[in-house]
Amino acid sequence: LIVCSAVLMSTVAPETNMLTGGQNSPRKSEVRSGVHNAKGWMRWGWKRSPVTSEKVYRRFHLEGTQFTILGVEFDGVNVLKTIICPLIGAMLSTLLAFAPLPAIKKAKALKELTTNPAPYPAMFANAANWVVYAFVIKDPFVFIGNLPGMVMGLYYTISAFDVSKNKSHRRIVRKMIYGYALLFPVMTAVLCIIIQNDYITQLVVANFSMICLILFYGAPLVEASNVIREKCSKALDARLAACCIANALMWLIYGIALFDLALIIPNALGIVLAGFQIVLLLIYPGQCEEGGDMKHEMLEEAQKVADAVEQQLPARPE
Repeated sequence: LIVCSAVLMSTVAPETNMLTGGQNSPRKSEVRSGVHNAKGWMRWGWKRSPVTSEKVYRRFHLEGTQFTILGVEFDGVNVLKTIICPLIGAMLSTLLAFAPLPAIKKAKALKELTTNPAPYPAMFANAANWVVYAFVIKDPFVFIGNLPGMVMGLYYTISAFDVSKNKSHRRIVRKMIYGYALLFPVMTAVLCIIIQNDYITQLVVANFSMICLILFYGAPLVEASNVIREKCSKALDARLAACCIANALMWLIYGIALFDLALIIPNALGIVLAGFQIVLLLIYPGQCEEGGDMKHEMLEEAQKVADAVEQQLPARPE
């Protein structure tokens, strides 16, 4: 907070203060003489006492939601919505990026992945899109909050593919990575080389980022049918679901503050989808019955064998 405040205060022009909705900031002479603003509260600076004519040095003044620090006028509500909330959101996004790390470490130690790997490539694709969107809208909070997810999502994807023995899981990871590796460069090339329109670029990247974020929030629910059928939530990551709710809530507040539908819509849906995961985790235990996973795999293999045999059999005469 201190570093961000220092950067903001050093970049705000004295004539225009962006943190107070574009209101004109006081001139230095007005600040030094202690001129009151329209709301009647004193700005930071030197004030001549009406009784003793001595100078009184005001470092900080607060009235209502308005306050001054080092001569810069702030609106408390605006600062809360445009600085504090996105900064906390960036921190929560970083925590979200590291939430699956214990599950991945456990999987690498046991040489077996028990959780659903679909969120990992979805995390990488989602974070990569939001990093690009941050460049488009020039928002440092969106960039800082998604860079860790981009790096860690790629690490989780590679690790999960190495240790996963489930063929369906490996197939899901391959399809998601190949699809994103094909779609994203083509989209970027079309926008940057052919179209070359800032408004269209922002609109397309925003919508694509929304889709990827919704897929990331909904990726753990790929195993929802198995969780309900087996009455076991072993495939869901409780830590990841909790971080998703906290992260989506803070970015929803930030999106409402900016009135950016690219932030509002996917994070509102993210709260609903992550909440459904929490409900499944509360209803069903995290430990399956002994042999439950083996039975499920045996049933899948038996079904595949039956389908293969049926294809080999000659067609029956009518």
